[in-house]
Amino acid sequence: MTDNSTSIQQGTTDESFETREQRLTQFIDAHPALAQNDERQGAFLLGALVGRLAAYQAGPSKELSRTVMRQHPIDALTLQRFSTTLSQVLDKNAVYSEEDDSVNSIMNTRYIERLNDIIHRKPPTEWEISTSDLRMHYALGLSYGRSDTSVEDYDNDEDRSTRT
Repeated sequence: MTDNSTSIQQGTTDESFETREQRLTQFIDAHPALAQNDERQGAFLLGALVGRLAAYQAGPSKELSRTVMRQHPIDALTLQRFSTTLSQVLDKNAVYSEEDDSVNSIMNTRYIERLNDIIHRKPPTEWEISTSDLRMHYALGLSYGRSDTSVEDYDNDEDRSTRT
């Protein structure tokens, strides 16, 4: 088997992405469980946002005693806690966006805008996803978000003037 066929079997391609938004779109589109189910995608996106903030917290010059991943563990997430967790994570994202001198807007909008669309179509308290399915897709998102570093390098994020 060639390297190209192996990467396609794993759900990825060798194509280069210009932005993290493109990479996220491709990942979701490549996984029908996410692309065809708003509830699973919502859980994944919340996890990805938490994972991305955890990666940000792990960056140089960050001295934190309790990371966002420890504050919002997989086994604590339920449909009833989804909105509260999201609110707390959005608040932390806004604080970090304001504190970071290299950020001229809100970070992680690629997750936030999609989450906003999903929860406004149907509130999480009305979702029908099982707790185990919710947690599994949240965990998948945590892994994705932790590894969602910039296309060019760790510190550069799409464009310094619109870092998300």
